[in-house]
Amino acid sequence: MSGTSARRTRRWDAMAVAAVAFVLAVDFGASADGTAPAMRVRLELADGGAIDGSLGPIAGDAITIDTAEGPRSVPVTDVRRVVRVDPPPPPDGRVRVESVDGTVVSGDDFVWEEAGAAVLRGTTRIELPIARVRRVEFAAAPADRPAWLASIPDAPTEDLVVVAKNESHEVVECAITAVSPESVTVVLDGETIPVRRAKVRGLVWSRPRAATSGARVAFSGGTFVAATVATSGDTLVIDDGVRLPVGLLESIDFAAGRSAALCDLKPARVATEPFVGDLTRIEGVASFFAPRTVSLPTVESGQPGGERAIQVRPRTVASWEVPAAARSFRAVVVRSAEARPQAAVRVAIRGDDRPAREVVVDATTPEGVAVELDVADTRRLEVLVDFVGDDPGCAVRLERAVFER
Repeated sequence: MSGTSARRTRRWDAMAVAAVAFVLAVDFGASADGTAPAMRVRLELADGGAIDGSLGPIAGDAITIDTAEGPRSVPVTDVRRVVRVDPPPPPDGRVRVESVDGTVVSGDDFVWEEAGAAVLRGTTRIELPIARVRRVEFAAAPADRPAWLASIPDAPTEDLVVVAKNESHEVVECAITAVSPESVTVVLDGETIPVRRAKVRGLVWSRPRAATSGARVAFSGGTFVAATVATSGDTLVIDDGVRLPVGLLESIDFAAGRSAALCDLKPARVATEPFVGDLTRIEGVASFFAPRTVSLPTVESGQPGGERAIQVRPRTVASWEVPAAARSFRAVVVRSAEARPQAAVRVAIRGDDRPAREVVVDATTPEGVAVELDVADTRRLEVLVDFVGDDPGCAVRLERAVFER
């Protein structure tokens, strides 16, 4: 090869290396100074508006967002939700940690040592007070919950360690005092005993469930309910005790802490008249047609156990007192999955006997119809689920139905 050809080859090699470096920098989001790119978010406001920009610091009473016009400080009371535009992918962790409030965090491992409790994901730590931890499932595939859960009482009086035994398992009552990558330390009959982690399938603490309310913080692989949310540098701090990298954040639903779910409110009035009215005279049939709370299937298992909804069959009239200081009512009206293809139902909503919204759900609305109403000056909300023509219709669900302050 001539000298000129060799120099040309080296030049092209150098250019190729530079091009690859540039592509890698773009793919991984590196900026010119090596810092991570700003997180793009949308602030959904209480008045129905929205602000797009890059997330800045979150304080106890305000959120800073960098917009095209410059930084803005928005009071938390004016924000419904913070939603990340490009959320991170879910983790492949095989450990599932459940808090006393029912929220869940997944990861690669769980430890509880002098430094405190943490869910580990590679080199990342999600720290939380041990008092919030109610249960740990080791090697739990997301779609295949462990069989030993069926043998655990809903309210254990002592801590429990689930240990593998041949092809089955054994549940041991004890006091759990530490969890390391190598062992679980327990106190049994006054004796401190380390149990090899390889044999442990699960841990259960004798802590009562806690019915908490507050903002709902969703992040890659988990959720937390928070009374306070703030940032400290690159760390998201929840209730001054939970700490996780801001980069894991997916959304913060502040409205969840300022809302009252329709499922939790007792109706002021309910009247039901089925397609064949005489059916209600049969014992047990009337309750079948009456509105009731149902659990929606979870994304992980497809089985009931997810969010709650109110199921209503035509023809039903139900009314609720609007909670004090409520400003809006939101819901999604969805036709039941068991509905006949031609089934249709009319849903009419009234506020203090004034028409507010009317929708028809049928085969053309498989995702349901969203409803949002201003109820600031309304004392009573009435929902009518009715037949369409001579068709007997089907059940509908009021999903994510809440009054928001």
